[in-house]
Amino acid sequence: MLRFLATAILILAAAVPGSDAQAQQTYPTHTVRLILPFGAASFDWVLNFFTSFGYFEKERENFQVLEEIVRVLVPDGQFLIDIMNSGNTLRHLQPREVQRLDGHAYEARAHDRGGKRRRAPAAGSVARAAGTQTVEIERWYDAATKRINKRIRVQAPGGSGTPRTFLESVRAYQPEEVTIGLHWAGLEVTGLYGNFQGDPYGSDSERLILVGRKPA
Repeated sequence: MLRFLATAILILAAAVPGSDAQAQQTYPTHTVRLILPFGAASFDWVLNFFTSFGYFEKERENFQVLEEIVRVLVPDGQFLIDIMNSGNTLRHLQPREVQRLDGHAYEARAHDRGGKRRRAPAAGSVARAAGTQTVEIERWYDAATKRINKRIRVQAPGGSGTPRTFLESVRAYQPEEVTIGLHWAGLEVTGLYGNFQGDPYGSDSERLILVGRKPA
C-alpha cells in the first residue's frame, strides 16, 4: 500500500457578497495569497482541482500561480491542473436560472437565449439554499476579458429583507493558453485529459486536465 503525506489549501474568496449595485463590479480576489506558505522544493506532487485557476483579474497574477507550482515542486516533481473545458462550458451556459426551495423540493427554471422558458434538471443546479428562499442565477461570457461571470442573488423567505448578492468571475482558458503558460513558468506538459477516467481531451470533454512535470 502506498502512503502519502498530503497538505491541502482551501480558499473560498471567489464569491463576494455585496449590494445589488456593488454586484455590477468584478471583485478582485485580494484575499488569496500569491505566495504559497511553503519553502522551495517542498512537494513531489502539486494538485489543483475544481477550476481553482483563473480567478485573479490580472493575467500576470494568474500565471504567478504556475510559477509558485514550479517553486514548491522538487526537481522531476509532477503536477495536475483541473479546470473547466471552456468551449463545452460556453456551449451549455444557461443565461438565467431561478430556484425555489421549500425545504423538501424546489423548482428550477432556465431561459435560453431566445427567452423561451424550459425546465432545468435539479441535478444540474449550482446554488442551493435552505428554507423557502429564492435563488436567481445569471451567467454570461465577456468576450473582451474572456471571463465567465455568474451573479447569484438570494432572496430571504417571503421576499423579506434585502437580497444577498454574490459574484463569481473566472477566466475561460483555451488548452494552448495554459500549456504555453506552464511552459513559460518552467513546467512540461505530458498529457491532456478530458475527465478523471483518463479519456483524452477533446472539444466536447467535460474537463480540461493537464498533467506534467518539473524538469530535473
